[in-house]
Amino acid sequence: MQTFKDAIRGALGRRGYRLVKVGRDIPDVWLLSVYEFTTKGVDFAFAVDNRYDLIQREHAQGQLYEPEELDMVARVLPPGATVMDVGANVGNHTVYFAKALGARRVIAVEPGARQHRLLAVNVALNGLNDRVELHRVALSDRDGNANLVRQREHNLGSSRLATSADGETAFSEGVTLVRGDTYFAQTDIDFLKIDAEGHELSVLAGLSGLIDRCRPDIFVEVNPDNRNDMRAWYERTGYEVKDSFCRYNDMENLLLASRQRPAFSQSAS
Repeated sequence: MQTFKDAIRGALGRRGYRLVKVGRDIPDVWLLSVYEFTTKGVDFAFAVDNRYDLIQREHAQGQLYEPEELDMVARVLPPGATVMDVGANVGNHTVYFAKALGARRVIAVEPGARQHRLLAVNVALNGLNDRVELHRVALSDRDGNANLVRQREHNLGSSRLATSADGETAFSEGVTLVRGDTYFAQTDIDFLKIDAEGHELSVLAGLSGLIDRCRPDIFVEVNPDNRNDMRAWYERTGYEVKDSFCRYNDMENLLLASRQRPAFSQSAS
């Protein structure tokens, strides 16, 4: 006899949906389309709840978001690395790091509720629950609270941190700020990716102890307003630009390498 769950699964499947066991704390249920595709010999699956969203649109078209930037990382990230993905969004980079590049552990940090839910589903869809850990916090240079404001309706990636004074909009939510060195005090990493929509210098300041200890390669999106301060930061801390790519409105992605980086260690912490 067909069970109720089988009936639901069949009905959804005929309409292009599927049930996924996420294994995470997802507060409710919502319908998603799942798109499966193969890129460079690797099979991917991504859930989409809005085909007009900038990143999800790429997944719905059967391709990864920011392929040039992913190739930049692929040239330097060795298999078995521990990666921290700050601003993981729906998991495009997180899934790629673990599934295509063989990262042993990915620490995915994403404060947005909707992004975090899709991230959890995408990690599960790609069979990565045992290698990816999720943290719904916003890394900063201090502990506290802030508003996460989405600047455009169909772009989850445009979400930025704002003070309570200027952060109340139709697309805003309260989030918890944590200083990275405190929150990840026992964590060592080999690679750090930051996409924080203008908050990147605060993220770096909050992770200063971890960066000094581990000297990871750093892939960071730099807001035009922060360009000079970013240059001052990497020159002061002993980093240099190994590669760069400019995609949108002068937003520049930098690949930074330490001049004093220790040998790759496959961090176990």
